[in-house]
Amino acid sequence: MSKIDDKIEEFKVVNGMARKNEVVCFGSSFFSKMDFLEMACDSGMTKPVYNRSIEGLSISDAEKVLSETVYPLEPSKIFVNIGDADVNGSKFNEDDFIAKYEWMLLSIHRNCRNCRIFVVSAISDKECAKSLNKRLEQLAKSTGCTYIDICSEGVKHAYTKVFNQLKPFIRNFPINFADAMQYQAG
Repeated sequence: MSKIDDKIEEFKVVNGMARKNEVVCFGSSFFSKMDFLEMACDSGMTKPVYNRSIEGLSISDAEKVLSETVYPLEPSKIFVNIGDADVNGSKFNEDDFIAKYEWMLLSIHRNCRNCRIFVVSAISDKECAKSLNKRLEQLAKSTGCTYIDICSEGVKHAYTKVFNQLKPFIRNFPINFADAMQYQAG
């Protein structure tokens, strides 16, 4: 069994305990290191945030992971952060990546009909990541998704800062003044 297959089996087990129609974060290396559930609890959120990210996941393997671990959860919101493993690979082709990403978004729309999709920028030090993120932003707009740029302030290892950027999109109710000040201080 591959590392991805092992992780899929692990997610299937925890999916048996998870609630449907909640928030799911789906991604590769960066998202896989984030403990979304703990950060959500620490910030007073009562809505579960499930992380179905796998270290080193590429766009080519994303559909298998989505179909076996994300779609069964019927998420109300999904945050997608795929691309860091692809961009850092030796044979990265931006056009091929965007075509696969567009297909992945279409698949999510088809399988999670009432789900809001958030496309989160790819994180990489490589120059091609800037171009890729511009195209991801355009793709998000053209497919009815929301784009979130988490690369604006050098967030390579700043998981709390990234979570604070995502938090307004995760919650289901308007923020109050104290929350707004906390986000700004983020």
